[in-house]
Amino acid sequence: MPSWSPDGTKIAWTVTEETKRRVELWVVNRLTGDHQVIWAGKEDFYTLPRGPLWSPGGQYIAFGLQQYRDHEVWALKGLIH
Repeated sequence: MPSWSPDGTKIAWTVTEETKRRVELWVVNRLTGDHQVIWAGKEDFYTLPRGPLWSPGGQYIAFGLQQYRDHEVWALKGLIH
């Protein structure tokens, strides 16, 4: 599911990169269309980011990470331009 930044200028979502054999977490600038890869999984299709959500101030993006049978919660800060 895509997730809008609190200010409405960016969208975070996961993208399957078939040629790279991995899933990536992208942030897209709604105004320019430019994108930034803020997280990339292993090249195995078994490391999957899920449900990115922005913090209220927009400094963090949290997401679930499923890797085989393990589940984690990650929060990224300072990677978003």
